[in-house]
Amino acid sequence: MTMKEFLRVFHIWLIDYYAQSKSEGVKGVPAKIWERGIKEYGEPDLPASKFDWEIAVMKIDKGTIQKHGVRRDHLYYTAPSLRALQSELESKVMGNSVDIKYDPSDLGKIFVYNPLEKNYLEIPCTNQEYASGLNEYAHKINRKLVDEEVGVVNTSALARAKAKIMDIIFGGLDTVMSLNASRYLGVGSTREIERQTVSKANNEPRKAKVKAKVDFFAGVDMSGEWRTENAARRY
Repeated sequence: MTMKEFLRVFHIWLIDYYAQSKSEGVKGVPAKIWERGIKEYGEPDLPASKFDWEIAVMKIDKGTIQKHGVRRDHLYYTAPSLRALQSELESKVMGNSVDIKYDPSDLGKIFVYNPLEKNYLEIPCTNQEYASGLNEYAHKINRKLVDEEVGVVNTSALARAKAKIMDIIFGGLDTVMSLNASRYLGVGSTREIERQTVSKANNEPRKAKVKAKVDFFAGVDMSGEWRTENAARRY
């Protein structure tokens, strides 16, 4: 089942079954409770745009604006708008600490909160070739490999680690792949992986099916990184 198929089934279950069935947890039928709440308190304040929705569900972090931009997890992010914000913050003696939002499925950019304009600035990574479309899990795996083999994390070493892992994954890939390898690629099923794999000519010898499980997938902790945002700011 692909993620798209799963979400479709989940939505049907959530709206047509769970919301219409009596729940002991909320002591009633969720849909009826929702309707009463709307009548009594009005509709909830929701994000006005697709961008606001996306920002609302992103992960939260802190950072500082330095000489080369915002450094986060061995990656640098900068843009003219960030420099302008830095100058404004310094002129008002507000320091260089900033709140950050980011999409863990794409480290190619971060969103820096501008406390003066009360909006978010999209700031690209300086190394787009490496970071664009790269998910957070894959980046941590790359860092782990660099730490073990090189000891010094830099952009060149990260790029080499990424290329090495991709070669390992696709070099032995037929139709079977471990969950860790799937997660590294940012795909949700073997079917999706197959779509990304370049099919070989029929007359070319096929490699044996192997699970792409290698040691560098072990020991990467991704727990505890979702934090509640400052209640003073809605999104």
